Amino acid sequence: GVSGGQRRRVTLGEMMTFNTPLLCGDEISTGLDTASTVDILRILSYLGRLLNRVTVVSLLQPSPEAVSLFDEIILLSAGGHVIYTGPAGEAVGYFRDLGYVQPDGMDDADFLLAVASSDRNHLFRRDLVAEERENEREEDGNDDGDKKNEHEEPAKNASTTNDQPEKPHTPESFAEIFQESKDGLKIADRQQQPWKYDWSKGDIGTTAKGEPYDIESFKQKYQNSFIMSVWLNMKRSFILWTRDRTYIRASAIKNIAMGLSVGAVFFETDVNSSFFGVLFQGNLFIMLGAMTAAPENLGDRAIFYKHADSNFYPALSYVIGQALALVPQMILDVILFGTIVYWMVGFTATASGFFLYLALFFSFNFTMGQSFGVLSAIAPSKTVVQAGGAVILLFNVLFCGFIISPDVIPDYYIWLYWMVPLSWVYRALLLNEYRSDDYSEEDGDLILKSFGFTYRGEPFQREWIGYCYAYLIPFLFVCMAMSACFLHFFRMEPTPKGQPDEEEDEVTEDDDIISSPADDAFTPVDLSFTDLCYDVKSSVGSEKLRLLSNVSGVFS
Repeated sequence: GVSGGQRRRVTLGEMMTFNTPLLCGDEISTGLDTASTVDILRILSYLGRLLNRVTVVSLLQPSPEAVSLFDEIILLSAGGHVIYTGPAGEAVGYFRDLGYVQPDGMDDADFLLAVASSDRNHLFRRDLVAEERENEREEDGNDDGDKKNEHEEPAKNASTTNDQPEKPHTPESFAEIFQESKDGLKIADRQQQPWKYDWSKGDIGTTAKGEPYDIESFKQKYQNSFIMSVWLNMKRSFILWTRDRTYIRASAIKNIAMGLSVGAVFFETDVNSSFFGVLFQGNLFIMLGAMTAAPENLGDRAIFYKHADSNFYPALSYVIGQALALVPQMILDVILFGTIVYWMVGFTATASGFFLYLALFFSFNFTMGQSFGVLSAIAPSKTVVQAGGAVILLFNVLFCGFIISPDVIPDYYIWLYWMVPLSWVYRALLLNEYRSDDYSEEDGDLILKSFGFTYRGEPFQREWIGYCYAYLIPFLFVCMAMSACFLHFFRMEPTPKGQPDEEEDEVTEDDDIISSPADDAFTPVDLSFTDLCYDVKSSVGSEKLRLLSNVSGVFS
């Protein structure tokens, strides 16, 4: 797995790919430690200066190290009131002029957070501030006005101390004072002025390189072309596949083992029913592999939703890219399993028959992967995917022509025989064998008729192999289009944990439970601990790092 900081860095890298002069981050420190937050903010600050971009970040209870990285801050209080906007270095002086004193040992970030909260009542010392200002004026008078206090610069935006009330401010009064201050009036004035660059009139400005902005690129929903989006999705999925070497080895071992087991059971058989059974079992093995792999696609769906919200690429390019990235794995499966079975069982020993046999297996593997992929796009959970996959598997097995001969399927079910992909591939594989040079036309007709593979009383001919591809290709496109539509129009996101059900929260008149203030009472307790240790595994190597060593204390 990856840590929260690593995930945020990945998201940061994704968002920085946009060619935009403004980058906004909402509560990027949630779930991160101070070091990770400061590291991310340092990267944003560096890139903002390098690429001439404006970066706006909202933080809850930021650390002093994080606040020090900002050029300007916007401080919000209860009710969303803006109580200060301006340079970060002048914020403390601004509130000091309003009568709020920063205690010794409290850093600037905690002081600003306290002023914005109800804790401001403990910091309001108008008399002390007035006394200090009087002392400063006396010192300035003694210096004949030639020097100013070098240790603390008075805030130029706040009103004088004598104009302030005798009690702490409310968020509303804070907001009114700032609006009437110099910076507040300056902001209001700039809001009334016309834009410096009006894109509707051709004033587009220039980038950090001195090049004019490409207005049309900002109007496009997707910056990359459809082909490029498919390529990028395919490349990403292919890289993820190559990194999972354990899965590749396990799949190779599984295919070799299954091929040897099936080939050993039907080794050099000359029984026609055995040929039918081997081909059915091979297709069933492919379907089971596709069905078991489908639930794992749900984990990648959340990544698609995040990218779709950012307009990275359309849903169809994502579906096609993922499908193409699985082609190497499918080829590996078909070659290992199919080759062993083909030559051990003893099918027609011709190059054309062998490669057509592999092509049909691969086509069926690719088609079923997209068929089960439709479930992965619309199902809310892995359980639903497995249940839906079992239904698809059932219909394909029952109506493919192996368990029930095609000529005895009732008329009201025969449409299922022509609809399921397995029936087309299974029939094409049989025709590849029994329409080869190893069998005469009379023998092939006799075998196909005996197993019910006839159409209007006549056995299927070799051209039905082409009809198989004529059916699979449109079926494949329909599955991809359905997956893309489901991903684009229907979002199956899990309900966040910890949120109560609205129906359970409703209280009716018939409820016998009556709440009272006594129900909310609790008994305060003391918590003590002795020799507390906390170890974590090092990110490099197998050793452990001790963060807390024999710590003792008590909370009252």
